[in-house]
This record gives sequence, C-alpha cells and structure tokens, in this order.
Amino acid sequence: DRFDDFKQFGKFTSEVADMVDSSDVPVYAMTLGDMSWDIFWVSHSYNLRNYLSTMDTAFGTSLPVFHTIGNHDHEMGLDGDFNTSVAFRKVLGPNYYSFNVGGVHYIVLDDINCHNTSGGERSFTDDITSEQLSWLRKDLAYVNHSTPVVVTVHAPLYYNGGSFSVNNGWDAVKCFSGFDNVHFVSGHTHILYNVDRLSSSIHVYENN
Repeated sequence: DRFDDFKQFGKFTSEVADMVDSSDVPVYAMTLGDMSWDIFWVSHSYNLRNYLSTMDTAFGTSLPVFHTIGNHDHEMGLDGDFNTSVAFRKVLGPNYYSFNVGGVHYIVLDDINCHNTSGGERSFTDDITSEQLSWLRKDLAYVNHSTPVVVTVHAPLYYNGGSFSVNNGWDAVKCFSGFDNVHFVSGHTHILYNVDRLSSSIHVYENN
C-alpha cells in the first residue's frame, strides 16, 4: 500500500534528518537504486518526480543525495536501454558519473542493461555497457592509484558465493588494476553479504 510506504519512509527520513541536524560535519547520502517502481508509477501516479518531491519535503537542502539507478527506475514500457533511463536522467541526473568528497573518489555506475522491445517485452541483464566501461577507464586515468575508490551499482558485482553476478564483471574489475583500495556497494538482492577480493591481483571488496 502506497500510504503504508509513505509512513515507513517518513519514519526513516525523520531519523536521518535528526542525525543530519545533530552532525558537526557535512553529511551526504547515496542511494543504491529502486527509488520508485515503474509499474507503480502508472498504477498509482507516483513517479520519479513525485519521489524527488518527497525527498525535498523530507530534507530540503540539508542533505545532498547522489542517486544510483536501479532496474525499477528504468521506464520498462519503452524499448532499449537508453530510452528506459531517459526519465531518470531528466529528474535525478546522469545514470553514471563520478565525484570527489573527503579524499575519496566516488563512481556511480548503471549495471542494469535493458533489452525491452517496442512489442512490450520487459527484459534486462546485469551488465555494464561498453560505453560506460570506456568512460570508466578515462575517468580512472585522472585518479591516483592510492586514492580510495567507492563504486555504487544496483545489481551486485559478485554473488554471495564470490563468482561474478554482473555478466561482464571481470571487464569492470580490470579497470581498477593497480588501485590500492576499491570498495563496491550494491543493492538489488534484498539480502546482506560481503565479498572480499582484497588479496586478489586487483583489490576489490563489495558490500551488498
């Protein structure tokens, strides 16, 4: 029920707002995707613009929020990966980008690749487009290898057992060759687990 969702979310945002107000250092937030639900947009007239309004009401300008796109944030009634993320880009910003805060380099990636057709088929795979990987390599060329790097994605890079969940996960990991400290943070699964690859040739750790 959307109203139960609002009550639950309101309790959460109230607790976060209290923490932000009491903090003596700047506070930032990151989402891991699925801020809304594409079918829900239509059936309850609540889309990403409504979500943004809800967040603005909860936090105003006191909490900068960096968004990661999830599968439900893609407008799945459209065809192709680009078209399904147009609404997200218009309302919340790029579906992949990077920024620096507090000596840490943050990278936000879109690892939901939609293959919808105009005939109405709803389909996606967990992988990172070649365009993104090309951009990622260029982005990292400007980052010192000793700089901590945090990468957010929606679908996890690894399964709980440690094998790759993202189809081209190794292609993504290879981009971080030579970096000392790379930490992925992901969502999607509705469970909690960690995957430690810090002792491997490319040092990667993931919190899902």
